[in-house]
Amino acid sequence: MKRIYLFITWLVLAVTAVQAQPKIAFDQETKDLGYVLWKNPTAITFQFTNTGDKPLVISNVTTSCGCTKAEWTQDPVPAGGTGEVTAVFDAEAIGRFYKEVGVYCNASPTPLYLEFNGEVTADSKNFSFTHPYGIGPIRLNMDEIAFEDVNRGDKPVIELLVANASNKSYTPVLMHLPPYLSAKAVPEKLGRGKAGKILITLDTEKVPKLGITRSSVYLARYPGDKVGSDNEIPLSVVLLPDFEGVSDLEKKNPPHISLSATELEFKDLKPNQHKS
Repeated sequence: MKRIYLFITWLVLAVTAVQAQPKIAFDQETKDLGYVLWKNPTAITFQFTNTGDKPLVISNVTTSCGCTKAEWTQDPVPAGGTGEVTAVFDAEAIGRFYKEVGVYCNASPTPLYLEFNGEVTADSKNFSFTHPYGIGPIRLNMDEIAFEDVNRGDKPVIELLVANASNKSYTPVLMHLPPYLSAKAVPEKLGRGKAGKILITLDTEKVPKLGITRSSVYLARYPGDKVGSDNEIPLSVVLLPDFEGVSDLEKKNPPHISLSATELEFKDLKPNQHKS
């Protein structure tokens, strides 16, 4: 009988040991960099989460050629923790490239491979100069959308210039538009290396309040893309009050406001502490 109990105990411990394992989940395993400017080293970061229930340890990261150097989170990553693997590509050779990064860790008996690709170019027509802001392989002429000093009843339009530096056709879409905004891509689809624009129209009648209203919209990099800090575009609207009923004399003699301070600073706040 004791032997049976011992056997069952060993079996339970063995099953538990098998089930308790680190697991690694990357946010992306393949990245399209689009165009990369010649001799401008580019860092590609792959973030990961340990979805298992034991510490995750990366023992080594290899690259497919000497043109790429790798760095990674050296410390053990606890269950539920995050880390990253970064590849730095030197962009010394002009032309298309495809590179692999091999990740050796205790979550898999074989290496896990990450990939990135794109094209190195010396041509300024890759949009780095005309569209200086990048969201993935998509280039933009601005990193913030600001409707300044608009009046109720106005319907101003901002043109967000968009360039497709990826290797496939792209449909520009702005996600999570607030009710007072509408957007239309012209043209609706951009081929590889083509540029277009998104016409963003503000309906001031639907802006909820006077003064500054802040929000964010998100540029979809591919069909089914999700919102996040990587594709966020800050948005602001300054809606002016209606001055139509104000006389010329009142306009020439506006009221003045005096404040005891123009800046408020809360120092040495502790967690969950409230100050007023």
